[in-house]
Amino acid sequence: MALRISITDVSAQGAGVWSVRLTPADVRRLGDSRSSFGCRSVLATTGAIFNDATRELSVAPGATTVLNIGATDDALVIEVGQRGDVVEAEDAEAEDTIKSYNFIESVAGHRKTLERGDAAFLAECRRLMPPDLTQAAEQLLSAVRQEFPGEVEEGLARKWVNYPRNFFAITIQPRDVSFAIHIKGHPNHFAAPSLDIKMDRSSYSRFKLSNANQLSDAIGVVMMSGRRDRAHHPRQKLM
Repeated sequence: MALRISITDVSAQGAGVWSVRLTPADVRRLGDSRSSFGCRSVLATTGAIFNDATRELSVAPGATTVLNIGATDDALVIEVGQRGDVVEAEDAEAEDTIKSYNFIESVAGHRKTLERGDAAFLAECRRLMPPDLTQAAEQLLSAVRQEFPGEVEEGLARKWVNYPRNFFAITIQPRDVSFAIHIKGHPNHFAAPSLDIKMDRSSYSRFKLSNANQLSDAIGVVMMSGRRDRAHHPRQKLM
């Protein structure tokens, strides 16, 4: 039986495309890459098996190629299919191949369709969220920028990741009318009475910001995450 690995807590982004959490070190265990830039790792695989009920993705290391090693735990796994997979016309096969490579190129490095910057994030908040939560997001980012220069950059599923230090990320959740805030560190590292801080993937935790009354605690937790990250990685290069 061929060796396969299982990845849990996977989000399907489309046919044959999954968003997963893999540290750069975990990605390197599946193979190295000459490409190492941007926020997101990208892997191409064949024969992937996804269980929608358990959100578990199974891939074979021998059938997986690392296209890019990013700087964060965000990763995309793309099922590229095997040669001869139910494509009858050569022209159709060539067209699909071109589309696949264009998509991989976009998500791997160029990020042609993604937005970047605090202003872009806040514009999206104003479009999708009520005024009180948009104002809370503005105040949160303002507090962070006083001590940590940088910007947020859009990833998948309305998740915006902070750069150059990726100690927090914000996911806009218009259906839930809240922000999901992901912070580096274990829940036990933080004290915030108004927040329900839970373990997230890998070395991160998460909590929900759903009303302005939680803003003070949210700012304190995000700042603590940034200070802990800076203490552990004091020489990390800034923009």
